[in-house]
Amino acid sequence: MTLKSKILTILLVNTAVVCLALVLIEIYLVQTDQPPQVVWGWRDTAERPNEQNQLGFRGQPIDYRNEDFVILLVGDSQVQAEACAYDVMPEKRLEYHLSEITQKPIKVFSIGAAGYGQDQQLLGIKEYLANNSANLILVWETPENDIWNNMFPTHWPTDGQPKPTFWLNKNGQLNGPNQPWGSSVYSSIRTIALIEQYWQSSLDVSWEHQYFPPRYPLQDNYQGEVITDWYILDSALENIENGKTHVGLSVIPASERIGYGIQLTHQLFQQMEQLATNHLAQFWTFYVKRPDFPLKSGTYSVKRGSETRFVQLSEEQYWQNLQKMNHQLNFFSIPVSSATPFTVNSYDPHLNPAAVDQVMKEVAEVLAKRLLLSGNES
Repeated sequence: MTLKSKILTILLVNTAVVCLALVLIEIYLVQTDQPPQVVWGWRDTAERPNEQNQLGFRGQPIDYRNEDFVILLVGDSQVQAEACAYDVMPEKRLEYHLSEITQKPIKVFSIGAAGYGQDQQLLGIKEYLANNSANLILVWETPENDIWNNMFPTHWPTDGQPKPTFWLNKNGQLNGPNQPWGSSVYSSIRTIALIEQYWQSSLDVSWEHQYFPPRYPLQDNYQGEVITDWYILDSALENIENGKTHVGLSVIPASERIGYGIQLTHQLFQQMEQLATNHLAQFWTFYVKRPDFPLKSGTYSVKRGSETRFVQLSEEQYWQNLQKMNHQLNFFSIPVSSATPFTVNSYDPHLNPAAVDQVMKEVAEVLAKRLLLSGNES
């Protein structure tokens, strides 16, 4: 055997060994489901097929008659309503109360999941309207979450679950989403996916650098009165500087980055409204005014490692920003009663079943009046 033949044989053997090793690694990764397959976006955040509609959201089956007044209730974890039993979810209580008030056949279906912003809500509305109709699309806003839910390509905290994300170009025009809803983030070949995940840089940071205005500077020194009771916000995960925070709408001086998020959110609402109009549906948004939010005006201390920083919050700034989000939209607010406990518990700030029922009853009253739904109509 010549030297050339020996070298060729060695190369072929080594190649075969490497290929076999890669095949065995791939088989092992598939059998052990490593790394887990990740997709852009999500629907219901729990495994409960008996409590999901045809689009994969928690809610009753999408089934209605021609004579039904159909409402598509859109939102986030408040619409998913983990604290409520299946038969007293927001959609069912709104359906009940509006039926009682108007004496008309009402159907309410849900598009919403924990962590949703208007980006995934918009995609969910599009999917619903592709095969179904609605008389009203009604969005339950959570402004303290919605802004950063829309701004970043991943959920909380930094580089959480990736999702389809829209952005504004230099002319302030809406673009996106960056990826199809439900498409795979990584290669279907597990060995390649493992490499992709290992070498992937921060999605949040790259998005910030590409689209966002400057970060918000916390104060280094403050000599006046300081508020230290941060409620649920006393957390290192609360990133006020980069805008992934529940208090972004309240910070003063106004954050340029949050201003970008407000404009982005408003344009997503406009896209929803146009989509509703194109399908002969009305479009409304509403906000639940809580006694515990926004946080009261003042200067708050923020821990950053061993150091303390400060941020000023303003309730007036919050309300001004909320109006900007809903500029020229059909928008209303509902106060949640503070006469009884309205949250699930001290650790879970979501509305409990009693508060959900109270809010949905008042939403039904507003809708019956503003949409001119009446039991006396023919």
